[in-house]
Amino acid sequence: MEDLVEVTTYAEVVEALRASAKLAVVMDEESEPVRGGTVLRVDGEVHAKRRRLLNRLVFRDGHTRLRENVLRPALERDLARVRANPDPDGIVRADLVPFATRVLVELVAAMIGLDAAKTPAGLDALVEVHGELVAFPRLQTQLRGAAPPLPGGAAGLRRALERHEAAKREFVERFYRPALETRRGLIARHERGDLAEADLPADFLTIVAAHADPRLDDEPDLAVRHAIVDLLHAGTGTTVGALVRAIDELDRYFRAHPEDVARRTDPSFLVGAVNETLRLHSA
Repeated sequence: MEDLVEVTTYAEVVEALRASAKLAVVMDEESEPVRGGTVLRVDGEVHAKRRRLLNRLVFRDGHTRLRENVLRPALERDLARVRANPDPDGIVRADLVPFATRVLVELVAAMIGLDAAKTPAGLDALVEVHGELVAFPRLQTQLRGAAPPLPGGAAGLRRALERHEAAKREFVERFYRPALETRRGLIARHERGDLAEADLPADFLTIVAAHADPRLDDEPDLAVRHAIVDLLHAGTGTTVGALVRAIDELDRYFRAHPEDVARRTDPSFLVGAVNETLRLHSA
């Protein structure tokens, strides 16, 4: 086994990321029932190729398309729902965690291409499935014995793992597989010349259906794992955390500096606040 090299400075990190040689692949096999086989560290050329493929989702006007066609409508719709239900004192209150999670699940579902999540009922179901899917870090610590046992001990952990597996099955059967079959049909039409490339969906499942990454053909479970771990989990959890912390930091700041409250809708001020929040609070 090749010796591992620990990097400790920014310059060394930059050198490692730019290196042509393959970097170490660090897998998580200790929690096999939950996310065994998941890459926890950058894995060199294979990782870089896959990132380039996924970059297609936000290439050119991708950011704008997702923001204007998915994120903004989702925010406006959910904010309207919250505003329509004020508390008895007339003040509108909402829990940011489920609010932001629902909005981001809708965004990531569009990035993956989960057609069944386009209806309110389908989105409700995916949000519920998402809650079980992203519980794996807590289950991982349980499997390793690194956290206090769940209520019910071993039986409680077994039930949690069963719910996790059931959520994965529902994700695959209700959301993932039908959407993938739809995109395979679209790719076939494109290959026959019946559909222009510009008319293909710009999402992860179209990349899978187009065989853009041969490893996903050889290991279909790998594609599902990427959709769940790389997109559905990473695309929601860290962003929800950053949003909640940013709001908390802004609340503290405005209490200490009431003269700046008028800046709460200033985009440049808010971008700076988010950047500072990310600096202070690691994901």
